[in-house]
Amino acid sequence: MASQMPSQSRPNAWLAKALASVTAKTPGLLLCALIAAASTLISQSYGGPLFLYALLLGMAFNSILAGSKLIEGVTFTTKTLLRLGVALMGLRLSLDMVETLGAAPFVTVVGGIGLTIVFGLLLARWLGRTTEEGILACGAVSICGASAAMAISAALPNHPDKERMTLFTVVGVTALSTVAMVLYPMLANGLGLNSAESAMLFGGTIHDVAQVVGAALVHGGEGSAEMASYVKLLRVAMLAPIVLGIGLFITSRASKADQAGAKTTLVPLFLVGFFGLFALVNLVNLPNEVIAAGSTASRTLILLAVAGLGIKTSLKELAALGWRPMLMLVANTLFLLLVVLLLIWVERGLFA
Repeated sequence: MASQMPSQSRPNAWLAKALASVTAKTPGLLLCALIAAASTLISQSYGGPLFLYALLLGMAFNSILAGSKLIEGVTFTTKTLLRLGVALMGLRLSLDMVETLGAAPFVTVVGGIGLTIVFGLLLARWLGRTTEEGILACGAVSICGASAAMAISAALPNHPDKERMTLFTVVGVTALSTVAMVLYPMLANGLGLNSAESAMLFGGTIHDVAQVVGAALVHGGEGSAEMASYVKLLRVAMLAPIVLGIGLFITSRASKADQAGAKTTLVPLFLVGFFGLFALVNLVNLPNEVIAAGSTASRTLILLAVAGLGIKTSLKELAALGWRPMLMLVANTLFLLLVVLLLIWVERGLFA
């Protein structure tokens, strides 16, 4: 009997740990759900962009986040639930949508990332910033925002300003991505872009996945959100080879002490899930009910994540950013926007 006690205690310990985790996340999840419900009610009653309402209502609760029990649940929505929601969007992406975009996403992704990295490194040198800071800024802007910033930071050598640089970059690209989510749909309308071109614009320029989807949903258009996610996730797929390349570049310049503990982030699981579900739905004749349920779940999870992003957006932290790091992020963002718009117009002229 005594020998069985340790094995019996393991499930109990696991269950206790799981219950503690759920309890810690519940307050933040409930707040995000409340904001999502309120946004839905406002949108259904008065019209207007649902995801923009969720973002703005979330921002109103930022002041109560610090030091509260909400942090763990809000972070869970903006990371885990967001990634799950994006992965489920693969069920809504058809081969017809991919065929509509053609080879343009690959040209846009490679051209946008490559040119922005070159521009960002030259800008950093001109502003008197380090190469590492330039890589961090242009890499975060051109690939996938805060996630890219964290991955690139892990590949950089340790130095006193590394954490500060990373924090600046994460806060800055999150803020710029939020601004882009609001302004880029208006820009797409003003330029007369169609659904496919708008998807190229949002997916090719906005930094974070949630804001890409939010901008596409605000703009509207048949399949716009799915196509924008496809373009965006092509950019995310570039994270692994680029971070690996950065790691090799830094390794060639750094000492062995600086290299200790450096790690690279490989292909994210939600990216695998997105393309896996895309392949599944186009190869297997799934029931319409399954696709509809996945679509509803995806939209709900992303709405919760956008509410969480709003809660985590601090205007005070944005005001504390230094002007040079912020200038680098803004300049890189505008440069990427111009490159993608130029590629869209070139493609429109070639296939007119």
